[in-house]
Amino acid sequence: MNQKHKILLGSILVITLLVYLPSLSFDFVNWDDDYYVTNNLQVTNPTAENLAKFFTEGNTANYHPLTMLSLAFNYAVGGENAMGYHLFNLIFHIFNIFLVYVWVRRTWPKQEFLPLFIAGVFALHPMHVESVAWISSRKDVLFFCFYFLGLISYNSFYTKKKSKYLVVTLLFFILSALSKPAAVIFPIHLLLVDYLTERKLSIKLVIEKIPFFVISVLIGLATVYVQTDAGAVSTEAYTVLERLQLASYALNLYLIKFIAPVHLSSFYPYPLKPFDLWVSLSPVIFLAVTGFSLWRWRSHRGFVFGILFFLSSLVLVVQLVSVGSTIIAERYTYLAYIGLSIAVYFVLETLFFKHKRSKRSVEILGGLFLLGLAIVSFNRIKVWENGETLWTDAIEKFPEVAGSWGGRGVYYRLEKQFPKALRDLNQAIELNPDEAMFYSNRGNIYFDLGQDENALNDYNHCIRLDSTDENAFANRGAIYGRRGRYNEALDDLNRAIYLDSLFVNAYMNRGIIYGQMNQRIQAKNDFKKCVSLEPDNHAIWNALAIEHQYLGEFDSSIVVLNTAINIKAEGVYFLNRGISFRLLGDQASANGDFNKAQNLGVKVDPGYYQPVE
Repeated sequence: MNQKHKILLGSILVITLLVYLPSLSFDFVNWDDDYYVTNNLQVTNPTAENLAKFFTEGNTANYHPLTMLSLAFNYAVGGENAMGYHLFNLIFHIFNIFLVYVWVRRTWPKQEFLPLFIAGVFALHPMHVESVAWISSRKDVLFFCFYFLGLISYNSFYTKKKSKYLVVTLLFFILSALSKPAAVIFPIHLLLVDYLTERKLSIKLVIEKIPFFVISVLIGLATVYVQTDAGAVSTEAYTVLERLQLASYALNLYLIKFIAPVHLSSFYPYPLKPFDLWVSLSPVIFLAVTGFSLWRWRSHRGFVFGILFFLSSLVLVVQLVSVGSTIIAERYTYLAYIGLSIAVYFVLETLFFKHKRSKRSVEILGGLFLLGLAIVSFNRIKVWENGETLWTDAIEKFPEVAGSWGGRGVYYRLEKQFPKALRDLNQAIELNPDEAMFYSNRGNIYFDLGQDENALNDYNHCIRLDSTDENAFANRGAIYGRRGRYNEALDDLNRAIYLDSLFVNAYMNRGIIYGQMNQRIQAKNDFKKCVSLEPDNHAIWNALAIEHQYLGEFDSSIVVLNTAINIKAEGVYFLNRGISFRLLGDQASANGDFNKAQNLGVKVDPGYYQPVE
C-alpha cells in the first residue's frame, strides 16, 4: 500500500468513524433488541448450559450461535448499557472496511482506485446504516468479518498453491455461517472467484468445494427448521408468478437504492394486490436491465463477477419464499452491494477511463459521490437513536403499516407516556384489527393504568385471535389474581408457563398467587425457578426469602437475603433480614440490620428492637 492509498483509506476510516460516532450514545430500540438482549434469558444469564443452547437450539427464530455469544459477552461486560453493543458493531464495521480494501487490492492488484472505491461505498452507503447502528444486526458485521477473512484466505490459497490456506478458508466460512446463515452462499462465491481468476474447471477444483457445500446444506437445513418452527416461513400467500414479480421488484429496488438511497426505511411493506403496473412488469424490467448489461460487458470478467456476486448474495432473501413481512431489508445489502459496487466501477472504467483527463474527472466525481453518501448516512443514523425515532420515521415513510404504529405505542408505554401509547395502539388496531399482539399490548397499557376491565377485554380478544400468546395469558392471570379469582389466575399462568417454560413473569405471578392462597411451598418453588432464570433480580430473591420466613426457614431466608443485598442494598431487604435474625434470637445482628434499614429510609417498628419473648 503506497502512501497515497494509506492517506485515502485512512480518510475513509476517519469519516466513517465520524459518521457513526453518534450511535455510541443511542439506546436499545424496541425492535428485536429485547428479544436478542434485554429479555433474552440465555444472554442475560450466561450459564454454561445457556451458552451451549445457542448451538443446540434456535434463538430469535434463527440459528446464529456466535452472534448470540457475542451479545452474551457484551452483557457480561456492560449489562444493559447500550453503548458497549454499539461500540462492538462500530469496531467490526471499521475492521470490515479494511478487510474489503485488502481483498479487492489482492484480487485486482493492478487496479489503483478500485479498492478505495469499493471500500468507500461499503463504509459509507446509507443502506448499511441499519447493519451498524442497530444492535440486533450484530450478525451482519460479525458474519461479514469472517466471510471476508475467508475470501482473503482463499486468495492466498489459489495464489500460493498451499492447502493450509484452504483449511483456514473453511474454518472462517464455518465461523461466518455460525454468525449468520446468509453465509451459506460462500461456496458459490468461491466458484465466482475461480471464474474471475480463470482457474480451470477440474475434478480437483470440484472436490475442494465439497466440504463447503456440505456445511452450507447443514446450516441451511438448521435455519429452515428453526424458522419454520417459529412460523417465520410461508409458502402459501402468493402464486409462482406473483413470487417472481415480487422477487424482481425487490431486486429492482435494491438496484435503485444503490444509486439513489432516498426514502429509506426500517420497514418496506409488500405491495398490495392486485399489483400495480410497476410491480407487474418488474420481471421484464429486471431481465431487460441485467440481460443487456451482461451481454454488453459479457467479456469483462470483473463486471460479470460483480453482477453475479450481487445477485447470488440476495437470492435467498428476495422473497421467492416469504420470510418475514418486509419486501426488502437494508441490512441485506451489507454483503450484496460489494458485488454491485464492483460492477458499477468497471462500467465507469469502460465508459470514462480511456483518457487521463476524463479519468481524473471521474475520480473527483467518485469522491463527491462518497461524500454525498457520508452526508446521507450521517442524517440517516439519527433514526436509530431510540424506539420513538425509529418508529416515527417508519410511520412517516409508510403510514399504512400497522406494525410501526404498534411499535411506537409499545415504546411510549415503556416510557409511561400512556396517552400517546393508547393513541398509537388504537391506530394500529384500526389498520389491522386481526393482529392479536396489538390487543395484548394495548391491554398492558390499561393494566398499567389500573383499568382492569378494559385490559381484560383486550387480553380476551388477543387470546381469541391467538391462543399461543403467553403474555396475554400471564397478564390476564395477573388481573384474575388482583381480583381474587385465584383458580382462574392459576389456569392462565399455568398455560403461559406451558407455552414458554422460561417465562419469568409467569412464574413470579404464580408464586404471588400461591402466596395469597397460603400455599407456601409452591410459592417458594416458583420463586426459586425465577431466580434460576434471572439471578440478578434482587426483588425476586427478596420474595423467595419471605416464603422461607413463612415456612420458618429463617437461616435459609438470611442466605437468600444476603444475595439480594449483594445485588442491591435496598432498605427493605435489611429490614427482612433483621426480622429473620430476631426470630433466630440474634438480636444484635437484627438491630444492626434495622439501623441500616432506617438509614435507607425504611420505617422500622420500635418493637423489633426488643427480643422475641
